[in-house]
Amino acid sequence: MKNAIIIIILLISQASFAQKNVQLSHSFQFVTATDSVTIARAALKKIPLQKLPDLRLTNHQFVFN
Repeated sequence: MKNAIIIIILLISQASFAQKNVQLSHSFQFVTATDSVTIARAALKKIPLQKLPDLRLTNHQFVFN
């Protein structure tokens, strides 16, 4: 019984300390072997939206329409 209580306390404490606050990013950085580009989220919102034609995506198991 004592061992079970200790295990439960350890699991609860591990679960509570496993969470961390995630900071939101205001920019994206694309890094290649020769170049590095940083794009702000506000700049992405300025790009006009475009519709794509219907695409047929396939892989070795399924066909997606």
